[in-house]
Amino acid sequence: MNTEKTKGEILADKIEAWLNSRSLIEDLEKILADYRKPEWTLGRSVNGFTLGEGQEWHKADSWTKEMLPDGYRPMIKGEIWRALDEFKKPEGEKWTAEMEVYNGTFLKVGYGGFKNYYFRSKRPLPAVETPWQLTREIKGFRPLADGEEWHRNDWTKDMLPDGWRPLLLNEQHVAGDEYKSSKDGKFRPQFNSPHTVHAHYKHRRTRRPLPVLTPAQIADGWLEWHGGECPVWDRSIPNVMFRDGDTHGKWNAGVMEWNHIGTGRDIIAYRPDPYEALKKAHAEGKVIQFNYGQAIADWCDMERMPTWVDPVKRYRVKPSPVMVPLGPEDVPPGSALRYIESTTHTRRYGFAWFLVREVPTAGDGVVVSDEWRPSFEFMKEKLEISRDGGKTWQRCEKEAK
Repeated sequence: MNTEKTKGEILADKIEAWLNSRSLIEDLEKILADYRKPEWTLGRSVNGFTLGEGQEWHKADSWTKEMLPDGYRPMIKGEIWRALDEFKKPEGEKWTAEMEVYNGTFLKVGYGGFKNYYFRSKRPLPAVETPWQLTREIKGFRPLADGEEWHRNDWTKDMLPDGWRPLLLNEQHVAGDEYKSSKDGKFRPQFNSPHTVHAHYKHRRTRRPLPVLTPAQIADGWLEWHGGECPVWDRSIPNVMFRDGDTHGKWNAGVMEWNHIGTGRDIIAYRPDPYEALKKAHAEGKVIQFNYGQAIADWCDMERMPTWVDPVKRYRVKPSPVMVPLGPEDVPPGSALRYIESTTHTRRYGFAWFLVREVPTAGDGVVVSDEWRPSFEFMKEKLEISRDGGKTWQRCEKEAK
């Protein structure tokens, strides 16, 4: 037989069921966790946004969690307020998103009359600007090559506006370049004569392109070229460097275009043919000699066309003989003399030639008349001699032995 529970038993059952309920324990744990949870504060990270080095929120205090729902962040100090960003007055509760920038201008958050406003945004944080440093490559100029360096490295960004670069160490400072005045710190044009820039010089800058050639290329014999008439013998074969970076060394200079026409095939530098002077002399009919051994005397005339494949030092133009004045033994009886060029004397007296009267064996010249005794040195410089009655004439000199 069932008996009804008393009110006390019913209450006891409910209390027992309540105490055994898991939901009650979870509710109590949640209440306790919320009680122990620290008060919300704005840190350097919020809702997935983290400040970078040097960045700070435009207001670091008085933000509440409710003011920054998921996806929002405060705007940083100095950030530009853009359309769809939101702001709130200090005493207001409403957030306003403007579709256009205030009064048609960009506002820097955290400054002026708006510095007490709250600004928030869903945009990513602005990228952290890397502190400016002078590097080996400046916008608009090629990178520095090995062996090149700026004449000093303590430049600031404002000292090198777009289009300017420092001068290189040991580069020539020329008219149109600028130097930093020690009086007021302003840059002033360079007007005086060119001079070499050294490491201890004040800041010097220029708009000129960096030199085409590196120090190593200059040491290797390369020369810059800025356009114009062919600078070398037209039948020589120089190495050339084109604006597109290509080099070539197999064409005669005379068939190449040396003027600049503004393409990648403009010649911007060249290295002269090392055999140029020898080739030109050979073309003019001079004898080329080749050294087959190590001794200075091992020079032989080349009867065939030189191949120009051996080192330059093994070729030479056959030296002209050393000429010295005549001696008494070189002036036989009946010799005649005449001036190489017309002189006042010949024009005045009308003498075309002079007969040698005497040749003293111990003298330093000849006797033409009582008044004129030309020395052998004078004869070498000024006169010609005929030993066959005027049929042929030679200078008054002979090859040294």
